[in-house]
Amino acid sequence: MAMPPTATCEIHQQAVRVFHAACQTWPAAMGSWLVSTDSPLGQSISVIGAEAWPHVVGPRMYAVPDPEPERTSQQRAGSPEAELVAELLSLGSTASSVERVHVDFAELARQTMLEGGAPIQLFLELEARTGAPAQGLLGILLPEPGSDGRNTTAAVLQNCSWQLTVLMAKATQAGASHIPLALVRPVYLWHGDGLKDPEETCSVIRADTGNTFLDALLCAGHGSSDHRKSNTERLRDLTRKHEARVAAARRREQTMGDPMISEAELSALMPDIDLDRDFVSMRQGYDSLRLWEHPLDDLLQTLPVGCTALALFGHWGELSSEQALCRCAWRVRGAGDLDINRRDRALALLQAAAAVWMSAAEAASVLKAFE
Repeated sequence: MAMPPTATCEIHQQAVRVFHAACQTWPAAMGSWLVSTDSPLGQSISVIGAEAWPHVVGPRMYAVPDPEPERTSQQRAGSPEAELVAELLSLGSTASSVERVHVDFAELARQTMLEGGAPIQLFLELEARTGAPAQGLLGILLPEPGSDGRNTTAAVLQNCSWQLTVLMAKATQAGASHIPLALVRPVYLWHGDGLKDPEETCSVIRADTGNTFLDALLCAGHGSSDHRKSNTERLRDLTRKHEARVAAARRREQTMGDPMISEAELSALMPDIDLDRDFVSMRQGYDSLRLWEHPLDDLLQTLPVGCTALALFGHWGELSSEQALCRCAWRVRGAGDLDINRRDRALALLQAAAAVWMSAAEAASVLKAFE
């Protein structure tokens, strides 16, 4: 399989620009493909429209509030959170170790808005299988070369925090009664990346039999149907992802000669879940997409025609870079549903993607025959 000689930051940024251009030019088609590829989400919703949010490459589409003046200790003493701490302390000696910690949530939200979310955001118009309309904001993360995925959860959490903060602010300004769905998809472009992505960020506390104050709070909901149901749903979701990882490792061994991850490493990605004693305070599940392990011919069948360039990030088998580029160009050239302008844009995107693997002059020479 031909690969870039060195996946440098410059090469990665070129790939990000190609992906961003595909989403800007064909947002609805890309949104539909991202929602449905290697994800069960496409079974419950359909994308009927989309637009790219240019919050990174263009002007911000929201206003970041000014910092609020910090409250004095006297002002904080009468706040609802201070009253809650006082009530907890009054419960008895078991809570005597509770420490008061001041957290400025307004400033945290402001900093989240300043940092921004994923580099690409698609605002989706959705339709549920029931026919009900919905909206969603899909953040697309493109991890840098060499990322095994273990740190992707932090980027996912940052993106979702940004999405919820911005969407809630916009909904409040518009007087809306609900906010769109906050969605995220990490897309790994580079060979071997993303194999240790746990595909969830989850805060879990396991209750043990005892008399501690925390155990008393946790065990208050012990055995409830809602609590057990949430753990069962988490187990079902992670089992599905584990089975998909195992199947992908077998395919890699067959097509590339190497599973690239051991059985022990695969098992470590599947957490031990206790349906009765695990208490989850926050969970964000997501489905990663390892584009590099998808065969090029499969991507040519599923990608939107205008976004054929992204197939170059798939697995080429024994093809050379020139042969892979020609296959992509033939698909664009033979598409009957593209007018001349859209075909030219698809070929221009293909030439930009080809520059990752060859010089611009070589890519132009190969594509000249398809003009």
